[in-house]
Amino acid sequence: MWRCAQMDRGSVCNLMARVSPGEGRVLADTSPLIGFDFQYAERVAVEVAAREARGVSLDDDGVGLKGADVLYVVSAPTEGSVEVQSIDGPSAGAATTVATIAAIENRTIIQDVVITGTIQEDGSIGPVGGIFEKAKAADNAGARLFLVPSGQSVVTMYREVVREVGPFRWVTYEPIQVDLKQYAENAGWNIQIQEVSTIEDAVNLMLQQ
Repeated sequence: MWRCAQMDRGSVCNLMARVSPGEGRVLADTSPLIGFDFQYAERVAVEVAAREARGVSLDDDGVGLKGADVLYVVSAPTEGSVEVQSIDGPSAGAATTVATIAAIENRTIIQDVVITGTIQEDGSIGPVGGIFEKAKAADNAGARLFLVPSGQSVVTMYREVVREVGPFRWVTYEPIQVDLKQYAENAGWNIQIQEVSTIEDAVNLMLQQ
């Protein structure tokens, strides 16, 4: 699961991967609309999944799986006032890779674990933006564990500073470093934040053995 960026607000979306006999195609449902960066992340996810999962290999063109089609379906949240009409960006790369491995190996994804992060060709999980908003959205969605890229459990936030001199008033914002694990505990969130650096780390935490 991952966040669809919507200004300063996060949303948790569901991502499903389906692998079936086919011609090596990589397909995506188009509602909500899927952008170019998301499609590129799918290609990398298939490449990494083919290397990490058992019993599959890449097609001759190096894009899809040999003898199989991969279909991705994203379901956006519909509750409340959140409405997602289009989705783009690479931050679902790690989630897409885990979902692909689960589909290939017929394994079950643990539903109360949420992940965000890009996927690199070497299987490492790369950084993304909006970690705080994503963590809050994951907690609101009832997740037990939120996986973030290595080094991103500490986030930069901005504190409002007001200075008054005579009739004048200045408002500035100063950056501060916040340990998201500690913040979540102090704020009463019912979620744990854990860093992961590779897709293998994520698979071990997200898929039932």
